[in-house]
Amino acid sequence: MPAEPSRAVERLRFVETEAGGDGSFKFKNLAPGSYHVIVRAVEEKDSTQPVADTVEGRTKLLREAGDKAPVIELRPCERRTDYLLRLSN
Repeated sequence: MPAEPSRAVERLRFVETEAGGDGSFKFKNLAPGSYHVIVRAVEEKDSTQPVADTVEGRTKLLREAGDKAPVIELRPCERRTDYLLRLSN
């Protein structure tokens, strides 16, 4: 999800993916900018529609991120393969 408050209304800046069994994850074709990275367990009811597809879902994600979520900066045409997301309790 976008880290810049001015981008919070842009639906295409919210992207979801599933982690692999080894913890790896992948995003493709993201616009340049700053993004919050949020990790959360998927509830059974979430499996049919991405949370970010609704205004309520995006609002919930923005609240969850607050100032605590890690931020990744993506530059034009950049390919990142070394990002390590550290989780804390």
